[in-house]
Amino acid sequence: MRTPPGTLILPNYNNERALPHVFAALRAYADCSRLAFIMVDDGSEDASVAVAKTQAPACGFASCEIIERAHEGIVPTLNTALDATRTEWIIRIDGDATVETPGWVEMLYGLLAHDEVGAVGGHIAFPDGRVHSFGRSVCSEAGLFDMGACPAEPIGRRTFDSLVFRPQVAFTSGPPYEVDSVLGVCVAFRTAEAKAVGGFDMRFNPVWIEDDDFGLALRRLGKRILITPDVHVVHRTNLRGTRQPGTAPGASTRPAPGGGMPRQILARLTPPALKRARRALLARVAPPPPPPTLEDLVPRESDEWRIHTLRSHYAAWRDKWGFDPLNPDMTAIHARYWETALCWRLNPGRLEASRRFLARVATASG
Repeated sequence: MRTPPGTLILPNYNNERALPHVFAALRAYADCSRLAFIMVDDGSEDASVAVAKTQAPACGFASCEIIERAHEGIVPTLNTALDATRTEWIIRIDGDATVETPGWVEMLYGLLAHDEVGAVGGHIAFPDGRVHSFGRSVCSEAGLFDMGACPAEPIGRRTFDSLVFRPQVAFTSGPPYEVDSVLGVCVAFRTAEAKAVGGFDMRFNPVWIEDDDFGLALRRLGKRILITPDVHVVHRTNLRGTRQPGTAPGASTRPAPGGGMPRQILARLTPPALKRARRALLARVAPPPPPPTLEDLVPRESDEWRIHTLRSHYAAWRDKWGFDPLNPDMTAIHARYWETALCWRLNPGRLEASRRFLARVATASG
């Protein structure tokens, strides 16, 4: 059997409810017959593995492998998948992401076929239409944040990269463009280059910003990172389980048990009567909420485990890259990286080279 041109790797942890959507989208929008499939399960506490074993074979992959391992975090999970890959290039997709563009695999591979390109991603939105990420900005005065969104904290005094305002937008099409880095939700890259940078860095385990670090590592090899707006990805975080070990999968998104009206009563109520009963019940037990204040509208981080993890990763970033990811000292970035691909947008010569390259890509695809 001929070697497939690429491998789809899926790091999984507690995605039992999301995986059926992921595989359904793969069947609908991708030619899986030319892809090997490797899912590495990071000790899920739900039925993820059973779901994958049932649904992955139906996608028609050239080969299908599901690796189960004890929980350690996403970084060793990704590196296990990388070690198991035997093809020239890889598409990483998260276990709660659906790519909903026909022919998207060929679109990513077409851009990755240019030697200068190290990684390619698409436009990512949440199911409610809010922007998740149209690429990642890193080396700028604003620091690390999702492009397409806007930092919600004062520039120079940011505390978390996730605290941004996310507008609602419709997916569009357009020419590819260059970015500092790209989320790992859906991204294509070469196997050899991933191994050349040492894979994914354990300093960013168990989860979060390991993908930003990986993108900058590829840039340090002199590679470009591209986004194509033609590839549309829906990140279904509302369907995934918890990322914190030892807690109930999906506890934050599943309805609480108990409560409500008995089924016998509900069955006898017509829709208008049901609405009236609901209004009467709410009027008795739930006073109307106060109007929101400005503070209520500003996003914040409240999960202590996530806060601790992110702060630890930001410290590791400062140690590795020599600048704060949220409030960077641009002078330090210039001094350390001016002649490298990390400063592709800051160095006028490199910016002009980027424009010429993108023009050649547009001409070749037009």
